Amino acid sequence: MAAADKNLILMLKEGVKKINEQHRKIFDYTTDLFSHCTGDDAEENHYFAATIGAAATLVKTHFKTEEDLMIATKFQFFEYVDHKKEHEEFIATLVDNVKQFRTSGSINLLMFASYAKWWVINHIKRFDKKYVAYFNKITEGRGIEKMRV
Repeated sequence: MAAADKNLILMLKEGVKKINEQHRKIFDYTTDLFSHCTGDDAEENHYFAATIGAAATLVKTHFKTEEDLMIATKFQFFEYVDHKKEHEEFIATLVDNVKQFRTSGSINLLMFASYAKWWVINHIKRFDKKYVAYFNKITEGRGIEKMRV
């Protein structure tokens, strides 16, 4: 096996593990958002302020991990472009929500939680499933755990 193949396998092994962990953390966060929808504006705003920075970092890191693996494995170019565009649109919406929160000091946490959960589920169903099938196919028989979503 060539050194380039070994490097790709190592990258995929680590990448698959990271993506699986990141998906779990993202699901945990979107679920946690709903548990903090208490109807108490001050409580909800405090929670949002305390968690949105780490959540945004997690999402950006996750998107970069996916995109880097798609490039490294020569995932279909047009699928990659569409996938990346979806990521960019989500980040733009997230930034808009944070800006609005900073300006007003308030967020409708239930609306934000609903959007985030809806987006994550639909993104995985429409976009992530495509690269999951591709990554699982190219890693088959190489001792790499299956990608999950």
